[in-house]
Amino acid sequence: MAARGDAAQVLFLGTGCAEPSKYRGGAAVHVRLSDGRGLLLDAGEGALGQLVRHFGPAGAVKQARVFLSTILIKKVMSSEKQ
Repeated sequence: MAARGDAAQVLFLGTGCAEPSKYRGGAAVHVRLSDGRGLLLDAGEGALGQLVRHFGPAGAVKQARVFLSTILIKKVMSSEKQ
């Protein structure tokens, strides 16, 4: 995912589901800012696996160690669970 100009890029790693599977994971969004930094938002179950699938093992490690500047993990309150 190479940044173009001043535009940020959004990669949906998962859109949420009742039971994560190989093909459908919990919610997670990777945002690549124009300066190369990355944000991982609403990092749900399986987010790291999805990064590996998209960037490859070495690319996922590079994203996590070099480019990722912020990770947002949402706490689910017991009243929100079904």
